Amino acid sequence: MPSPVTERVTVKYDREADVLYISLGRPVPSISREDPEVEGLHIRYTIDGNRISGATIVWYSLQDKEKLVKHIPFRVCLP
Repeated sequence: MPSPVTERVTVKYDREADVLYISLGRPVPSISREDPEVEGLHIRYTIDGNRISGATIVWYSLQDKEKLVKHIPFRVCLP
């Protein structure tokens, strides 16, 4: 079950690129790791690895939204 988020969540969709960007809190330098079970779902972690900073979802319009919600490790309402 995703953990609660106490930070501001920002969701932006780039329709032309079909990419959804989700950010937790203020932007910080991060690295990205693709979820091994959901192609196109990339979870972003702070450089020091201490916390999740967001997610990037490529091919968003083609993704199974229920599956995404189950694999994103924080609560978010997807558009």
